[in-house]
Amino acid sequence: MKREGSWNRASFVGHSNIALVKYWGKTSKAYDDGVIDPQIPLNPSLSFTLKHAKTFMDIQWREVALPENAEDKIFSITDFLFEQSPNVAFAKNLTQKINRLSKLVHWKCGAEIKISSSNTFPHSSGIASSASSMSCLSKFLRQFLREDTLDNAAQVARILSGSASRSLYPGFVSWEEKSIAPVESQNISPLFKNLKDCILIVDSGAKEVSSSQGHETMQNHPFMQGRIDQAKKNFGALLNILKSEDFFSFAELIESEALSLHAMMMSSNQSYLLLRPNTLTIIDLIRKQRLLWGWKVSFTLDAGANVHLIYSGDNYARVIDWVERSLTSYLEDGKFFDDEILWS
Repeated sequence: MKREGSWNRASFVGHSNIALVKYWGKTSKAYDDGVIDPQIPLNPSLSFTLKHAKTFMDIQWREVALPENAEDKIFSITDFLFEQSPNVAFAKNLTQKINRLSKLVHWKCGAEIKISSSNTFPHSSGIASSASSMSCLSKFLRQFLREDTLDNAAQVARILSGSASRSLYPGFVSWEEKSIAPVESQNISPLFKNLKDCILIVDSGAKEVSSSQGHETMQNHPFMQGRIDQAKKNFGALLNILKSEDFFSFAELIESEALSLHAMMMSSNQSYLLLRPNTLTIIDLIRKQRLLWGWKVSFTLDAGANVHLIYSGDNYARVIDWVERSLTSYLEDGKFFDDEILWS
């Protein structure tokens, strides 16, 4: 690419999110104008955006002339630093992801890009780092395109990483095939507005199977249609529960969703297991606190071994004391990360 223009610099912050109704599996769709959308979810999902689990991204770029007849070479990430260490492989992967947008976005110019990124949480351990990092990148691309609407940024984020589109909005966020939108505040009761998420770090190491690889296993999964039907039913049910004060129905639904996600991994044609013995022990202890003692505590899981302890903020002191006394022995170096819903 021909180099031209001066260097620009900007910083972005992106938040992670935790899905309560899980998105698992995707397909592509061809439109009448020949555009192919590669990131259509097989089922709707519903999440909330986390306040403290986030990615900081510093981006330098300079505009370059568009190459002729080279849609896959509009952008070039020449440097990518994560936690101050270079990652050449990820720079290449990220360049491919951005250039994939060329079939959906009409660029006026290309760019040479340098990125430095860091997280407030462990990378590749079941906390959605792709959601926070790709939401950062989509904010940059929105600025690059000189687009002001968040909806356009969400569609860009969706192509980079499906879950990233949910991270661009605060609160509870729904993602269906044709729409990404926050749940209206008046449709959420005070109980659920005050939820917290204590992320229990069972294993901070990189996952054996990436989420992208996991999504691919759904294509020929023997239980694919059953899972799609289950998610659609739970999606509607959870929207109704959020209007109520029924924490225990909420807990049963999100726990079923979490275990269904891992059941799909374990029963796929390329079966794999991300749960660890301590994951199961913690799940059992959380359920006992709720079922035997009536605590408003529950759990969900992302695609990893770590447990998201979802609880009522009204019980903050009691829950954190219990985590410190009863759960840290099952955690890697006793680590946990207490978080809450981002509302603005």
